[in-house]
Amino acid sequence: CLILTMCVAPAAWAHEEGEGTHPVPSLTVQGTGQVQTAPDEATVRLGVVAQRPTAREAQGEVNRIANAVLAAIGKLGVPREQIQTSELQLYPVYAQDSPPPERGVPAEPRIVGYRATNVVSVRLEKLDLIGPVVDAGLEAGANQVEGVNFGLRGALAARQQALRQAADAGRQKAEALADALGVRLVGLL
Repeated sequence: CLILTMCVAPAAWAHEEGEGTHPVPSLTVQGTGQVQTAPDEATVRLGVVAQRPTAREAQGEVNRIANAVLAAIGKLGVPREQIQTSELQLYPVYAQDSPPPERGVPAEPRIVGYRATNVVSVRLEKLDLIGPVVDAGLEAGANQVEGVNFGLRGALAARQQALRQAADAGRQKAEALADALGVRLVGLL
């Protein structure tokens, strides 16, 4: 959304030098522009989640599976610099059933294991690899598909076109308002 402020110049608002400052009369309009274009890249996010009795076991399991996912995706010809771990987490899992409090003192939470997560992000310039990457990751042990985000590497031209459309729309609105109000547009703030 682009906001344009167009100055109007009715004679009654003009002021001489030396007089106090007066607010600049203006019309404020908004213009929007939208350009749709096909994406030329995608980022696939595959997750591995494991829960084990110890933190070391949980982390070791997700690392093992994540390495298998990385290898499987690499076999599809995806360059290594386009594959990365984008998130690691390790946190305790607490028992859902807590013992009854003794003499009004609440029971301490009891850790029953640890859950580890590892998310692998794969940036693809060949969109026809999205399905094979998801399949390879799942077959290698990923147990979550966190999503596919589409993007545009060269977005500048489309963005500039949308800005031109927004400016044109704002200008047309300002001109219509000025005509209806019987004022003249003199500039752009």
